[in-house]
Amino acid sequence: MPATSRPCLGCDPASATSAHSAACRKAAQRARERAHVEHLRATITAQASEIARLRALLGASA
Repeated sequence: MPATSRPCLGCDPASATSAHSAACRKAAQRARERAHVEHLRATITAQASEIARLRALLGASA
């Protein structure tokens, strides 16, 4: 396994089978993808809140 990937709990990279290593890599990739999606959701939510706040300010000043 590459030094940058994290083995699953109890995974010994030196003795892991190639099938196990592939499954471990896929699971790590899915976890990274989920984290990225959550980050994007949080960013979009924050931007939507900021847009709503700015619209309210513009509406109050008009």
